[in-house]
Amino acid sequence: MTENLEDVDGEEGLSAQDLVDFSPLYRCLHIFTVLGDKQTFENYYRKQRKEQSMLVLQPSGNMVSFIKKGSYNTYNNISNPSKGN
Repeated sequence: MTENLEDVDGEEGLSAQDLVDFSPLYRCLHIFTVLGDKQTFENYYRKQRKEQSMLVLQPSGNMVSFIKKGSYNTYNNISNPSKGN
């Protein structure tokens, strides 16, 4: 059990390629390239990642109302008085 925790702590020097298996992505890219349709795959992949990032990075409802009310600007000015509005 302790060994597993140490392995997790030792991951700070690892890159995304070390932590994520990209072989299915490369396989799809290779197939589309062989079929002569690499651009279609790239467009599809970019569109999917953009939609995924919009979903994952979307602020919660509370955060949206906080920003719309101007509370964020007030908080930001108090936290960082040198930045101003």
